[in-house]
Amino acid sequence: MHKLFRNSPSLKNLVKLRSSDYSPVLHLRINHELRRQLNLPEGYGGPGSKVLKALKHGHEEEYFDEKLNAENYILQKVIDESLQSKVLITRSKRVLHHELLPVVPEIIIHTNAGFSKSEIEYAFSVIEAAIVDNLTGLSLQKFNQIANSLTF
Repeated sequence: MHKLFRNSPSLKNLVKLRSSDYSPVLHLRINHELRRQLNLPEGYGGPGSKVLKALKHGHEEEYFDEKLNAENYILQKVIDESLQSKVLITRSKRVLHHELLPVVPEIIIHTNAGFSKSEIEYAFSVIEAAIVDNLTGLSLQKFNQIANSLTF
């Protein structure tokens, strides 16, 4: 499955595979260039972050990061779309103020030797389509609209 994700021309500018070819777990993150266009940080939390400063000063109301929330929302849309086609994947779920190092949201795909080649190809095609549907054409303006719609 690693090879399918690495060699997909439609995913090249959307996501980056961040796991070893030998791992049964694939980690996909939004591509660095797309992150830059969306004005997303390289990582959330960690030394010097607004969340760490809020934690240090006891300001619990500032533990929330709007961009992290919006990025996770978009990844969840990929997961939900994949699930409609009976492909179950997940995403990283972290409590930001518990993290000591910066984190980047990611989609997580678990595979094993029990899957047939056709099952792997099917899962890849479903996940690829969901990523393309949700990340293609995602502009800073559209991302900000999503983030604002999630703010309460």
